[in-house]
Amino acid sequence: MLALATVVPAVGPSGCVSVPAIRSVHPGLPAELLARAERGDAEAQYRIGLAYDEGVLVPRDAFLAARWLRRAAEQGHPAAASRLGTLYFTGRGLPRDLALALAWYRRGAEAGDAEGMAGLAVMLFEGLATERDPVRAFMWADLAAERGNAYARELRDTRIGPALTGEQRARARDLARARRSSLP
Repeated sequence: MLALATVVPAVGPSGCVSVPAIRSVHPGLPAELLARAERGDAEAQYRIGLAYDEGVLVPRDAFLAARWLRRAAEQGHPAAASRLGTLYFTGRGLPRDLALALAWYRRGAEAGDAEGMAGLAVMLFEGLATERDPVRAFMWADLAAERGNAYARELRDTRIGPALTGEQRARARDLARARRSSLP
């Protein structure tokens, strides 16, 4: 309640919260980053969400992480969408919701984010909130591994790949080749 009280008097005539008021709620974060985020800068919103999710410069706060990540994700920020998918998948800061996790992972993956690709691969392989599809799971894990995601590489090589026939693996690689051209 004390933090809320410091925000109320700092609302200006335009209805915007001033940077000093925001800093009293988010101590430790750079003022310029906060100002950009409040002006709607998706990258700044993502960085604040990540800071709260990982406890960098501020104490870990999954609720605030989810709030800032959602703002960035709704503007089309791929990494924010993927991280929001992870919060829904784990139930960290939000109620666990596998359908929303799937939707946000898919949004991040289709925009080229490796974390989203890896998350989507897990959900497709396990059949979580969607029909089980190991071929497409391999495709997404393969694409994420190409982008340097070590978890996706391990997932592809030790869990998904061994579960596929040679024909399925060839189909997955064909799908990956086709998808690669549409990714940023």
